[in-house]
Amino acid sequence: MSCSVNLIPDTLARARLRGQRRKIWIGICSAAAVLLFIGWSVERAAAVSLRKTSESLSALEAQHAEVNQALAAVDAECAALLEQLQTVATARRPQPWPGRLVAMSGTAPGGVFLTRIRVSAPDESRASPRGVSFISADATSDEDDARPVASQAVQLFGYAADHEVLIQWLNAVQELPGWQEVELVRATLEPYGHGLAVAFELDCETVEGS
Repeated sequence: MSCSVNLIPDTLARARLRGQRRKIWIGICSAAAVLLFIGWSVERAAAVSLRKTSESLSALEAQHAEVNQALAAVDAECAALLEQLQTVATARRPQPWPGRLVAMSGTAPGGVFLTRIRVSAPDESRASPRGVSFISADATSDEDDARPVASQAVQLFGYAADHEVLIQWLNAVQELPGWQEVELVRATLEPYGHGLAVAFELDCETVEGS
């Protein structure tokens, strides 16, 4: 027969058990606190990074708007310069009308005289398919082919002694350089002075630069 004797009091055993439980709970709470701190730190860092990214994006959008405004200003300036160049190029084109009128007057027989000439503006829509280009002041004659060829509508009004003289002069004008599509619109006998004369109206088309 054997017997055992518990030499550790129950109070001390329970105290040890409570101490172990306390250490376990302290460890769990410490781990939870560490995890919460890590999560808070990550969230704070993400918020800072997001704020910096938003600020950078706003700055880039502002720069983009400034660049667009600068490009619009450059486009407007280029358009204005191009318009000025077109005006200058048009002004530098040779004016054919003085020589053209002299040549036309030289073909008129004694029985024909003009009372009025009406010339429209150049019809750019009927320009040569070679396109429009600009000639500098020192351009050579070989570059004349690059000039735009625009047509002008011309109306001639006057009187002729008779229809035969008028038709003779109409054919002569048709053969002049730069004149084309000379058409008789009206030729009627009207009182003129102490007799009658043929009042006429011609529709013509001239080619600029010829």
